[in-house]
Amino acid sequence: FKTDSAKRYNATDDYIGDKTIVNRNSTVTWTTGPSAAIVNTVVNDVYSAVVNGTTYTAVATDGGVSIINETANSVVSRSTTPNYIKKVSISQNGDLYFTASVRPTDISGLKLWLAADKITGLNNGDTITTWSDASGNSYNATGANVPTFQTSIQNGLPAVLLEKAGSDHFTLPDAFGNLFRGNDLPISAFAVIKPVSNAYDSPLIAIETTQDSGKFYRALGTYTGTWLGVSIRDGVTTKTVTGGTTNTSPHVISVVHTGTLADLYVDGTLTTDDGDSNTGATDQPATLLNYLGRTQFGTGSGMFDGYIMEMVVYNTALSAANEQAIERYLANKYGLSTTSTGTGDTVVVARNISSLTANFSASQTYDSSASPALPNEVLNDLSVTTGTSTVDGKSNTIYVGGDSGLTSINEKQGDETNGSAKYYTKDYITEEMVGDIQAMWPFNGSDTDIDTGETASDASVKANTVTANN
Repeated sequence: FKTDSAKRYNATDDYIGDKTIVNRNSTVTWTTGPSAAIVNTVVNDVYSAVVNGTTYTAVATDGGVSIINETANSVVSRSTTPNYIKKVSISQNGDLYFTASVRPTDISGLKLWLAADKITGLNNGDTITTWSDASGNSYNATGANVPTFQTSIQNGLPAVLLEKAGSDHFTLPDAFGNLFRGNDLPISAFAVIKPVSNAYDSPLIAIETTQDSGKFYRALGTYTGTWLGVSIRDGVTTKTVTGGTTNTSPHVISVVHTGTLADLYVDGTLTTDDGDSNTGATDQPATLLNYLGRTQFGTGSGMFDGYIMEMVVYNTALSAANEQAIERYLANKYGLSTTSTGTGDTVVVARNISSLTANFSASQTYDSSASPALPNEVLNDLSVTTGTSTVDGKSNTIYVGGDSGLTSINEKQGDETNGSAKYYTKDYITEEMVGDIQAMWPFNGSDTDIDTGETASDASVKANTVTANN
C-alpha cells in the first residue's frame, strides 16, 4: 500500500498499476448459495494463496470451511461435523489445512448451552440479570438475587458465581422444564464447576413442585459430600445417583440418563453406573419451579455454592462417542485433566484444493489418536510450509499452536503414519523423529546452559515403539 492506493500485481507478480483502496475494496463481493459454509456464520479466519495461477481464499467459520476460487468466482464448502473451524491455511502446492473442533452445537438434541465466556458487557463483580442461552433455543436463565460475573477463574476464562449465603440462583423458562416432565425421558447434562462448599442437596438443574414429597427431576451438582448425577422422585420414592467425592477444585461432571439407566462421570471417569427403576417426575402440575443452582428449599442446603463456568444440556441420551467428545471439549477449553478418550481439536488435511467439491472429504486428520499425534488441547493457530518435511524432504510441515505449546508435524504424504512430530512446551523441547527420540533440553532457567558446570542427566539416543521405525 502507498498513501491511498494499492499496488496491483497479477498472478505472475507483474506490476499492473495502482487502484484506489476505496475502489479496490468494493470490486468483488461474494454472495454464496446454501452449500457455502460462510452463510450466516461467524468468520474466524481467512487465508489466500495463488496455486498454479489460480487465486484461492479459504474461509474458516463456526459452520465449516469454504474455499472461494477467485479466478472462477465459485465456492465449495465443507460443513461435516466437527464444523467449528478456527484456523485455515493453504500450502503452495495446493493442499488445504484447517483446525476442526467439536462444539455442543455439532451434536443433535442440544437444548441448553450456558457459557460464562459468552457473557458480554460485564466487568468483574457485576450482577448478572440474564444468562443467554447459546443453543439457539432461547432458554435464557434469569438471575435472582445477585449472581455475579467473575473474570479469569479457570484457564483465563470467566465464571458465574452463585453464593449460598445470598441465595443466588437462576430460573429457567417453563418450556425448558417441560422437556423433562414426561415418563422415562432422557437427559445428558454436562457442567464445569468449582464448588466453594459442598451443600447437602445443591443440584444445578431442579425441575420440581413446591412440596418435597412431590415430584422432581434434578441433575448435576453436589449431594451429601458426593457428586450428584440425577435425583428423581416419582411421588413415592426417590432415586439418587451419586459417586466420587466433591472438593473445591474445578471439575467436568456429566450424566447420561436414558430414562431407566444413569451413568455419572467426573473428569471423564465413570464413577456410578446405576439402574433407575423410577419413571421420572411425571404428571407434574402445570406450574413448575425450573431452577438453576437451587432447589425449592430456597436457602442453606438447597443452594449451589460456587462457580459455574459452562453448562450443556441435551434431551437425549448421548452415545459414548458424543458424550466423550463434549467432555473432551470442556476439559480442553478449561485446561482440566480428563480420562475421556474423546477426540479433541484436530488438524484436517484435504489434498489438491483445485479438485475439491461441495462438502469435500478429508484425506488426513491429525488428532490425539493419530500417528503422528497432537496433544489433547485447544488448538489456537496454524501455519504450513511447503516441501520442508524432514521425513522425505518434499512433503509439508504443519505448525500447530496449542494451549500448552507448539507441535511441528512433518508429513510423509502417501504414507501418513510414518511422519513425525515434535512438541515444544514452555520450558522443554522433546524431539520425536521417525527413528528416535533424542533427550530433553530445558529452554529457560538456570539449567539452560550446561557449559557452566552442570551435567546433562541423559543425552543418549532413545528408541520408541510408537514411532514408525525403531
